[in-house]
Amino acid sequence: MGWLADFFKNIFTDEVEDNPEMVKLHINDLQDWVRIRTEEIVYEHKINETLTNYVNGLKDKRWVLEVKIDEWEKKISNLGLSYKTENISTIFRSTRKFLELISFPDKLTVNHIFEQNSEFEGHLEELQKAIEKSSFSYNYSFILSKEEKGLAINPLLKELLSLINLKEEFEKKVLRSGYTKMENLQRKSLVIEETKEKLQGLQEEMNNKNSRLKTIEETKEDKEEELLSLNKDPQFSKIIKTEERKKILQKKIEELDDLIFLFFTKIKPALRQFAELNPGNKMIKDYLNSSTVTFYEDEGLVILSLLRNIKQAIEEGKINLLLQQKEDIVSLIGEKEQLQALQLKYKKITEEIKSLHLAPIITKDISLKMDEAKYRLEHFSKQEEKLKSEILEMEEEVKDSQALLQREIDLFQSLVKIALDKEIEIKL
Repeated sequence: MGWLADFFKNIFTDEVEDNPEMVKLHINDLQDWVRIRTEEIVYEHKINETLTNYVNGLKDKRWVLEVKIDEWEKKISNLGLSYKTENISTIFRSTRKFLELISFPDKLTVNHIFEQNSEFEGHLEELQKAIEKSSFSYNYSFILSKEEKGLAINPLLKELLSLINLKEEFEKKVLRSGYTKMENLQRKSLVIEETKEKLQGLQEEMNNKNSRLKTIEETKEDKEEELLSLNKDPQFSKIIKTEERKKILQKKIEELDDLIFLFFTKIKPALRQFAELNPGNKMIKDYLNSSTVTFYEDEGLVILSLLRNIKQAIEEGKINLLLQQKEDIVSLIGEKEQLQALQLKYKKITEEIKSLHLAPIITKDISLKMDEAKYRLEHFSKQEEKLKSEILEMEEEVKDSQALLQREIDLFQSLVKIALDKEIEIKL
């Protein structure tokens, strides 16, 4: 098998080694290294032959024990002791069930046999305990043959111990060969392979995301230039200014709305009582229900005369208010002339807004282009932000996977040193 080691060395080691005792190999060759080293052990220690001999030994012992149980049961029956040996019959039945487990697949592996041995061990312990607890442990001479009359141990227990010894001898030989250590290294190499593949998958995915990010950034730049070009268009520049002016005017109208609403909210207690005094006056009801709209539509400012009448009704005691309410409302009504200025201001603002609506605007085609450019820019900006966030998260995941892979490699190298007394360096 020396040629295999030489061949292995030529494949997996560097031409020049700083340390002749050190094995250097690439991570991609790790599983092959473990496999070949395992094959060397199997060959050198004749593991397959040992396995076959062990299985055949178990089969032989099964057959021998089955025959003996048949003979013992026949003796018990011939002696007419069946009714006195029910516990022995139970032990024999349990033994037969155990013997049925001694069967093997066509393709044998050490791992399978070790697993089966673990199962055997549990059943053997149960059988031993059952024998030791029963009178059969010492009262067994009636089933012995002439040749066995001097037997100092229960014959069934003797056969079971023989099975245990055979199992232990097999396991010791395999353990001494170092095969189980290689099995452990094989499992560790699989963990390294899985970790490496996961890391490679993450790196590939991250590369794809970086490539997509680059494309998106380039597209975003194009959209920014397109939007900038549209913004520089004279017609569009004009409409932008118009829209900005409309927003300012709309804000002023909102401020007027607030002032008017506040004014009529404060005088509402007096206005409500005045409406009760004049149930047929629709204008008063309109001001109660929608003061702001009614005020803007009150072209003749009828509200001014209504306010004078309300003040008079308060002074005449027709409208009952708390003292503070009365003083506040009379004071507000005294400033009623300001309402005319507010209405005039509203008219000027609305007229300016109408004039802006009538001003020349950019063509529908330019407007659509602008909307589309804004939409596209926003779309690619969101994609860019999302991808950058994903890449940052993935970078952390890659770092974690790299650290995990290195830990697994360090552990593997330490296990090789302990198990095989070899120095090994795994390159990424």
